[in-house]
Parts: sequence; C-alpha cells; structure tokens
Amino acid sequence: MEQLLDRLAMCESSNNPKAIRPKDPETPSIGLYQWQIESYVWAGRRYGLPHGDIWDPAEQRELTKAIIIDGRGPQHWKNCWRKYNLN
Repeated sequence: MEQLLDRLAMCESSNNPKAIRPKDPETPSIGLYQWQIESYVWAGRRYGLPHGDIWDPAEQRELTKAIIIDGRGPQHWKNCWRKYNLN
C-alpha cells in the first residue's frame, strides 16, 4: 500500500505537497494527491478521519489510503490509476 501511495503522489503532483492545479473546471486540485476541497471534506466525513487541512501531506495520505482501501481509488484518480496500472 505504501508503494502504491508513493507512486500515486508522484503521478498526481510530482510528490510536491504544495502542488496546485488551478485549471480544474470547478475548484483547484491541491497537494500531493490533488484533492479538491469538496471531495476532501466528503472523504474525511465518510471515513471519520481528520480533514481540516487540505495542505497537510500526512492528512491527505490517510484520506487517500482510506479511499483506496474502500475500492474507490480507480474512480478518484482515474488518469494516474490507468497510466501506471495501480491495481
């Protein structure tokens, strides 16, 4: 799991916790795993995990891990998932 999370972070943000993609259609994607604020809050509530600081790489990693364990990784990070066959 840790290796998968590392590969996903590299694909999404070049492993840069300060990465921001302002060109996303509704809100910018932020941080290591390129979360959008609405999705970040949703995931934190759904999985009962801290979600108060979208810029916190450790917090992002835990939420990302929860999504993957729940089987939603390919839906949430579809481009990187396909590109690197992260199954």
